[in-house]
Amino acid sequence: MTENNSDNLQNQNTQELSFEERVMKQFELITAQMATMQSQMAAMQAEQVALREEQIAMRTEMIERFVQLSRQVRDVDAKVVKLDERFEDLSYRVDDFIKEQIWMKREWRELQTRQTAR
Repeated sequence: MTENNSDNLQNQNTQELSFEERVMKQFELITAQMATMQSQMAAMQAEQVALREEQIAMRTEMIERFVQLSRQVRDVDAKVVKLDERFEDLSYRVDDFIKEQIWMKREWRELQTRQTAR
């Protein structure tokens, strides 16, 4: 609305007007342009506020995701520690089993050598 006002004021021929009327028309033109600029500035400020709110929302979401991922990493680390302990335990058990098998094989060979010696 103010843009139409300023366009109309600019299009009028100022040569036909008296000095006071020309000054008044110029003043109206400046006032209309200032109103246009103020509305543009208000729109820009509203956009800035919207962008700030979006930025805050994104930061909050990123923080929440980071916290969630941190918890998941901590849980996975705990599971890895448990698996490592179980693997170590199984490793000792396998070592013991292999030692027993070797011992049994030795005993079996000794028994076989005794029986063949008789």
